[in-house]
Amino acid sequence: MRFSGSLAAALCGSVIFFSTAAFAGGTESSSLEEEYIETVQSWARNGELNIMPTMHWEVQKEFKIVYRSPEKNMVSFRIWHWAYTGGAHGMPDTVVGTFHKGKRLTLKDIAPTVSERRRLEKAWQAAIARYFKKESFEAYIKSKPFFKPFMTKNFFLDDKGITFVYNPYEIGSFAAGTIDITIPWKFEKSGTSVNK
Repeated sequence: MRFSGSLAAALCGSVIFFSTAAFAGGTESSSLEEEYIETVQSWARNGELNIMPTMHWEVQKEFKIVYRSPEKNMVSFRIWHWAYTGGAHGMPDTVVGTFHKGKRLTLKDIAPTVSERRRLEKAWQAAIARYFKKESFEAYIKSKPFFKPFMTKNFFLDDKGITFVYNPYEIGSFAAGTIDITIPWKFEKSGTSVNK
């Protein structure tokens, strides 16, 4: 998969790239392409071609700018990837993030002090409880969920707040899909380090 021009120039658009083609070439797909070829070669070498169906693999990717603020010198992105390599269904994966003044933000940048981190964690716990329709985070934990919640490093910022993005099987089933948990900015009366 090759970009024409620089990626920085491509980021100016809303949707940067989308591909439904399996193995268009280039470095991103090369490891999957190599794995596919090795698998087919192994079947041929071991005489398994008569029992194995023709194997179709597929990859899709989408890159988006989900927020930009020239005033704050901030841009947030979302990269969605889906791959099918056999089995009952394909597997999606979403990576998000925010750059502020050219640096990718971490949770420590958002809540640098212990007290800010506690406020963020309490707001996150309340958002998790709301999402799973429980009266509190403690009630959610007492319900003994199969998938244990955690404050992921996969997040982005926009005018609404901080959105934590969870892929299937991280805090929910495959059927639940990608789960976005947004904490509105109002949780932090004094703002965050990025907004100050």
